[in-house]
Amino acid sequence: MAKCLICNSRKGKRKCMAENSLVCSLCCGQSRTPEKCTGCSFYKDVSLNKNYRKVPFYGTERMSDSMELQDVANVIESILCKFDIEGGDEFKDKTALQFIELAIDKYHFKETELAMSDSTLNSQFQSMLQIIEQDL
Repeated sequence: MAKCLICNSRKGKRKCMAENSLVCSLCCGQSRTPEKCTGCSFYKDVSLNKNYRKVPFYGTERMSDSMELQDVANVIESILCKFDIEGGDEFKDKTALQFIELAIDKYHFKETELAMSDSTLNSQFQSMLQIIEQDL
């Protein structure tokens, strides 16, 4: 197997579209740019990645000290309880988590196009957004 065209020290195992040769995975990762790597199976646009670990976290101690945070939590909890009561056994924890994730996408990551594939769940989610806008 040929050596990496960029570093010339490791085996080149990936076919690089930009270099038109084999490169090692380390050099592939370090030299990626949207201009030369768009369309390559190894390239992923980092702007599409959402790091949910960077979403602000409020522990119970901070929550108990802030009426504003409690109000936000109460609105969201009441919405999810309303959907649970209306939906009977159809409203699952998984659905509640999807709603919360989509709300984080909208309010933290500032995404504008949000929808769920299921029309019933999508209408519930849109209702949730309206209630949040009205109450908060």
